[in-house]
Amino acid sequence: MNTTLLRAYPAGFWLFAALNFCFFLFIGAAGYVNSSVLGQFISTQAIAAVFTGSSILAIVVLFLLPKAVSLFGARAIFLVTLPITALTMLFFGFVESAPNAIFYFTIYVVTSYGFVYLLDLYVEHATKNEATTGNVRGTFLVTMNLGLLLGILSTTVLVEGT
Repeated sequence: MNTTLLRAYPAGFWLFAALNFCFFLFIGAAGYVNSSVLGQFISTQAIAAVFTGSSILAIVVLFLLPKAVSLFGARAIFLVTLPITALTMLFFGFVESAPNAIFYFTIYVVTSYGFVYLLDLYVEHATKNEATTGNVRGTFLVTMNLGLLLGILSTTVLVEGT
């Protein structure tokens, strides 16, 4: 086994990659269910508008996030947004009106995109060797995308039974 490749990754990276996979497994599963929950309250065209509006708001937040990170630090922002994301998904599961569903969904989308940015900052900061940064980020993105894919697929199997 080539241990040189394994040493290129920062200490604790594989634990971080596993947690990254689990987090995005959750994001993928929740993303599949979101449109169904929104569909209970609003039309398909309105769902598309909510997804679009949430994504535009996420872009605005991503534009402002580097300034917030420089003021408060990535860890502080991460520790504040993590419980917010968890709570919004909990509350989203119990919504009884369209405005609440749209509000919680939007917060969920914005914080999820913010997490991707903050986690990428962590990977960049944790990588000491510039020559291996691409490999580390690539592995990070693979675990993220596998989590998303398997989250969506597993939820599809559970919901659809196929």
